[in-house]
Amino acid sequence: MRSFWIYFLRRLLVIPVTLLIMTAVLYALLMVAPAEERATLYMPPNQPRSMTQEKYQNVLNRIISENGLDDPYPVQYGRWAIKLLRGDWGYSPTYSAPVLDLLQSRTPATLEIAFYALLLIIPLGLISGLMAGWQPSHRWDRLFRATAYIGGSIPPFILGFF
Repeated sequence: MRSFWIYFLRRLLVIPVTLLIMTAVLYALLMVAPAEERATLYMPPNQPRSMTQEKYQNVLNRIISENGLDDPYPVQYGRWAIKLLRGDWGYSPTYSAPVLDLLQSRTPATLEIAFYALLLIIPLGLISGLMAGWQPSHRWDRLFRATAYIGGSIPPFILGFF
């Protein structure tokens, strides 16, 4: 029993390290794009059409300096991580709303859909598992195994259509 708790605590301590590495790598991938390209995400919609090229470049330079897009990677990543921990998850230019508000407004519906899916899947999984385990290599076992292989090999976004 003691070895379980040691294993559990080790796995628990790995979570923050894994999150740190994953976010650092993903943020680095976003940094591959030039600062000018990233600055266009901060641009108000339809505004570039009404500007001259010189004014557009001035606005881009102002956005880059205001948001620190020309700072080194560790500074930008640190600023982003601190904002994330404080609850400032950024702004979605697509929906013209804060990202955290968008997530909070959609979470109840997502949880409801997941709950009803689990109400269906758990009993079906238990029944099929019991039937397959009751008589190994029987036709039910082969059917459930084949269904599991096929279901596991189909990408989730395609399976979601059905």
